[in-house]
Amino acid sequence: MADDGLAANPEDGSKDDQKMIVFGVPYSTTKDGFREYFAQFGELMECELMFNREGRSRGFGFVLYKDDALNKQCLGMQHMLDGRSLDVKLRDSQNHGRGEG
Repeated sequence: MADDGLAANPEDGSKDDQKMIVFGVPYSTTKDGFREYFAQFGELMECELMFNREGRSRGFGFVLYKDDALNKQCLGMQHMLDGRSLDVKLRDSQNHGRGEG
């Protein structure tokens, strides 16, 4: 059975360790606008803007490109969406130094 990276497990570290979290997304940004912005850089494997129960944006989302080089390129860029600067980081980097104690 071939491993295509589409069913990435957090424990196996395949593609999941390259998933990026995007902070600072304007509340007015739609899921389509979020996807269109990140799709301009390459083919997306995953792109999700998070919403609360009332359907309002929570101001962050997740992005993962099919091409590993695009993930690295995206991390090194400055991003502006709907007039706001976005903070793009590796998803797992937010947990470093937390949860100990």
